[in-house]
Amino acid sequence: MSRVQHSRAREPRPSSAASQAFTLAELLAVITIMAIMIAAAVPALNGLARGASLRGATIQIKSALNLGRQYAITHRQTVFMMFPTWNNDNTGADTTRTRGYRAYALCTVSNNTPAFLSDWQFLPPGVIIQANSDIFADAAYSTNMPASGLGLSSASSLPVVRFKTDGSVQGSGFYIHIYLGEGYIDNSGNPVLRGNSGTNAVQLNLLTGTVKVE
Repeated sequence: MSRVQHSRAREPRPSSAASQAFTLAELLAVITIMAIMIAAAVPALNGLARGASLRGATIQIKSALNLGRQYAITHRQTVFMMFPTWNNDNTGADTTRTRGYRAYALCTVSNNTPAFLSDWQFLPPGVIIQANSDIFADAAYSTNMPASGLGLSSASSLPVVRFKTDGSVQGSGFYIHIYLGEGYIDNSGNPVLRGNSGTNAVQLNLLTGTVKVE
């Protein structure tokens, strides 16, 4: 046996049990650290997700308003952007299905018959249109739409943004605001903001029909 081989043969080897115990301890330590990091990150990730939904809803409303204005100008027709409340779409006890404070649609009306320019569009889950928005708070923006053809339980006193053929909006004053926030519809059909919700405001210039996010 050579001197090198003899030296290697005499080197002590760590026992299998000791090696496994050391590896298991390292693994447990890593798992513990990862669990702590995930627990700390989850609230922040949830907040980011909710914020993304609110930003997405704001873009939805702004884009739909711009579309309604452009259609009114191009086709020389009055365009209605409808924002139903619980009273317009009362689906019974299931508040998760109502369009009230959660959906909108664009249409024109000819001979008392509505023609949709877009299907009913829902905001992302967890986002609502706040009750203090001018379209709900000011009765001047409520109108009686055709009783049939809209898919609503009632088209009476339906909140709308009405674009005239020059792109302006029927109403009084200079601006109206549509406020969006994170919340839900309670059992009475009322929009409820979550305690830590942010608020995005979409401003509509009544004279020009132009839209911006504040």
